[in-house]
Amino acid sequence: MNLSSVNNEGPKCVLLLYQKIWGWLYEALIPHMRNEFGTRFIILAPASAVLHLNTNVCGPEDEVIDLAALEKSEEPADTSAAMKEGARNEERYNVSYLRDLVQQLRTISANYLTHSPMSNYSVSHIESWPRIVNRLNLMFDYFGNLLSERGVDLVICRPDIAFSTLACVHVAAARGIPVTFGKGVRYKDYLGWACGPYAESDYLAETFKTIPECEPTPREELVPPGGSGLRWSQARRRYSFFNTAREVLVQTIIHTLFLFKDIREGYRPGTRRLSYSGAVRQLLHARKVGNWIDSHGETDIEAIASQPYVLFLLPQEPEFSIQSLCREFPHTFTVAQQLALCLPPGTRLVIKEHSLLTGRRLSFYQDLLRLPNVVLAHRLVSGIDLADRSAAVATMSGTTGVEATLLGKQVVLIGRHIEYGFLPNIQRVRSFDNLPEIMREALRERTDAEIEAVRRAGSTYRATVAAISYSAPGTPPLNGDRQTITDAEVGDAIKALLGNYRFQKWQATQQKVATQ
Repeated sequence: MNLSSVNNEGPKCVLLLYQKIWGWLYEALIPHMRNEFGTRFIILAPASAVLHLNTNVCGPEDEVIDLAALEKSEEPADTSAAMKEGARNEERYNVSYLRDLVQQLRTISANYLTHSPMSNYSVSHIESWPRIVNRLNLMFDYFGNLLSERGVDLVICRPDIAFSTLACVHVAAARGIPVTFGKGVRYKDYLGWACGPYAESDYLAETFKTIPECEPTPREELVPPGGSGLRWSQARRRYSFFNTAREVLVQTIIHTLFLFKDIREGYRPGTRRLSYSGAVRQLLHARKVGNWIDSHGETDIEAIASQPYVLFLLPQEPEFSIQSLCREFPHTFTVAQQLALCLPPGTRLVIKEHSLLTGRRLSFYQDLLRLPNVVLAHRLVSGIDLADRSAAVATMSGTTGVEATLLGKQVVLIGRHIEYGFLPNIQRVRSFDNLPEIMREALRERTDAEIEAVRRAGSTYRATVAAISYSAPGTPPLNGDRQTITDAEVGDAIKALLGNYRFQKWQATQQKVATQ
């Protein structure tokens, strides 16, 4: 990687999506970048944050845009014309409105798609398709003009928040403007920046080549002690009648408080919140499914490992990791079914549900277990213990792919936009057509030297992540409550951001040269 064609200046105009969970970082980053590079900011913010940002964070050259006001739209005056404009935008920006945009918005996609039909997102009010198309058309027009008129040269925006954010990142990407957003990096106390609108692997892959090879991470640091010696009584209590009743009461109190707050502030009830009925329905459904899994899931890891198996940990959904990063393969049942269908005789597919159940129907598990080579592991059996005993691991986007690499395993990776997809043990699935060949290659017996090389690659990957990220222990994205960071931490975060920004500028230059 040679960045000599890119200068070391920082961005002059940044369009930034303000999210409360990242407020501790952005509110420290904005003045530092203003002072160091003369950067001005255009901030997309929820209505509740607009006044605070204008008063306490922004300078006179900055601009705050109310995200809620921006999202308002009406039915198109001419439905046919709106549909034709949508088709033109799909071609212009190389997107599909349904797959690449609508699917990523949980409260809308849950009503169009049946991935997790019992989630609390699937009972919200659904807009008509013409109105959705019209809103997207308006957003593409708006951001096409805004990015040009303001001279935006960096977009910091997670895509799956609203119609506006989805349109914004795709317009920017089509114009070669670097796009990123704050994200976790699957490594202890580190946080980083996405490369592009999603978690692509390009920046990590290039940096990986420059990192000295690391020794394998000791297995005792990866596999927790105790194996399948689980706290069964605690597991049963989670879906007990008493615990479910308590959770329903908590939801009742929370939604009542939200209702009074919305009425007091002049909002129509139900317009901004996930529905109370959806929350209660999900709790009752989780109790039913959780108890079924607890009674049908295999608890003995030795029994599971009595035959060779491929491990597939079921992801949470709807979730960014599936509806965004795996949007080309978003139907988890189909993925699991195809994995099972393509396994050679004598090898089983072990599936394990996330310990926090999502909104899948009970029939999801029952139908998969009809296949003769599918085994359901108990939801609280250690996933990394299962990975350690497996012949290979399959994942859509999960951290288990990194853990399996550290264990020396082959990984069948379904998603296209996963940041560790360049690692040498990754078997990429781009189509189900060649999945049998991929599975055979993943299951091919490896020598000790080959396994050791994979483990070294996993440790080197960790070092690569640390090299382009920054440490921020105790902050909200890392499940903490620390709302302030030191100047040194801000500096490290900006350094990581600038490295990502300059790489994307260099990459855009290379792509432009290649097409000339």
